[in-house]
Amino acid sequence: MHPTPPSGPPAPAAALRRAGACIRARRWSEAEAVLAPLDRPGAAGLDEIRRLRGVVAMGRGQPETALPLFESALELAPKRAVLYLNRGSCLSALDRPEAAETDFRHALKLERDLQPGWFNLGRLLLAQARLDEAASAFRQALRLKSDHAESLLCLGHVLKALADIDGSVAAYRRGVSIRPGSGDLWWALANVKVLVFQDDDIDRLRAQIELSTSDVDRIGLHFALATALESKEKYDEAFRHFEAGNRIKRRQVQYDAEARSRQGARIRSVFSPELLENVGRVGALGEGSDAPIFIVSLPRSGSTLIEQILSSHPDCNGASELPDLGRLALKALGDGTPGGWSPERVRELDDDALAGLGRDYLQRTARWSRGHARFTDKMPNNFPLAGLIALILPNARIVNCVRDPVDTGLSCYRQLFARGHHWSYDLDDIAAHTRYFRALTSHWEQVLPGRFLTVRYEELLDDFEAQARCLVEFCGLPWDPVCLRFHENRRPVRTASAGQVRQKLNRAAVGRWKHYADRLGPLIALYDELC
Repeated sequence: MHPTPPSGPPAPAAALRRAGACIRARRWSEAEAVLAPLDRPGAAGLDEIRRLRGVVAMGRGQPETALPLFESALELAPKRAVLYLNRGSCLSALDRPEAAETDFRHALKLERDLQPGWFNLGRLLLAQARLDEAASAFRQALRLKSDHAESLLCLGHVLKALADIDGSVAAYRRGVSIRPGSGDLWWALANVKVLVFQDDDIDRLRAQIELSTSDVDRIGLHFALATALESKEKYDEAFRHFEAGNRIKRRQVQYDAEARSRQGARIRSVFSPELLENVGRVGALGEGSDAPIFIVSLPRSGSTLIEQILSSHPDCNGASELPDLGRLALKALGDGTPGGWSPERVRELDDDALAGLGRDYLQRTARWSRGHARFTDKMPNNFPLAGLIALILPNARIVNCVRDPVDTGLSCYRQLFARGHHWSYDLDDIAAHTRYFRALTSHWEQVLPGRFLTVRYEELLDDFEAQARCLVEFCGLPWDPVCLRFHENRRPVRTASAGQVRQKLNRAAVGRWKHYADRLGPLIALYDELC
């Protein structure tokens, strides 16, 4: 007896192979042009056709378009592990981490040795700071594919956050041995900060820059080589490589200094003393919890040190950089452009809506306050949202970290950020963004008295105990001398300062700009203007 043939015409294998090749080459429009005519009711292989169309939508940055395609494919083939894997990635992109984790784990239940399943689960857990679980997932991925450089890169990130610097360096170096031209892996090594590069590392980096044909890799290689040369006090050559890496990166990002300055003026106009006059009345607006302590700053300004001091206190947990406030602001005040929000829309929110936003924030961040009276959120880009914080969480404290603008600007120029901070790849842009930051934070100091404290990094170094006591008191915590022993705090640290912040206080980074003084014209002018 012959099996019943499938209904409908068979899916053209050649067309699917062609679509797959286009996807691997990131030629999304071409892939969709191949796949769309195949997507018809009754077509054989329809689940794969719709899966690939979902992958194309994800490649185009359209997870909302991809989700129904993956869900339709799952209805057709509910036991295909890869479909749960794809939908999980889509749900993660849509900021639905719990649903994404459910899909990743279901994919692994169906196919225990699905290596991409372990890798994607690990990345999700890393993003949620579930570091021990993330390390286990990445190790499972490496058990299945020992030469998977991306898993080694991510495992290195996890181990660095967990204070296992030696393990982190070993993971990165193993990755480099597999992919010697990877800018991501070389930069990860440089970004350990406390690592000393050897001469043969420098020779290998120079060779890889000459060999590389990828701008993405060349950026990381230039930054890594510059950092290595700087450690050898070869400052002229180091700066040339910082310039080269920044020049390539700047071409890949968009930053409009004038538009940002106009946005700052709008924020200052909207969040006036009149709008914020009720904030001083406890519970008058927003949610009354005093659990969150927001730490805002430009990057590389000492915010991780501030968080380390506070999180050393037994009543305070350090949550690092949380995306939740920014996401709530986009939801409530979004202007329809990617990542854009309109400060004027806050006038449309009544007290109930403001309190609701406060409750939403506390629900999103609840796991950080379990077992602690307070927790820190040190997302640096929250500084434009200080007025919104005051309205939705009027009892929250906001700590502003400020450092010498030339040292800060140079430190940002030397840092290849994982995401965002598009202003940091050009010295003029850095100066403009610093002006934007200083104008806004000066405004918050004036309109949020008693709720917005500026801590100056150099003053903290000069008189550590007095400044630490002032900081702890401002945050409403009783003094505990353990805060002075911040370097003994073994909590996970997921920022670039993970290695440095576990060392005793030192002034090694103060005045670094003097090595490059003749190259920092826009930042020197900024210092004369601000200081």
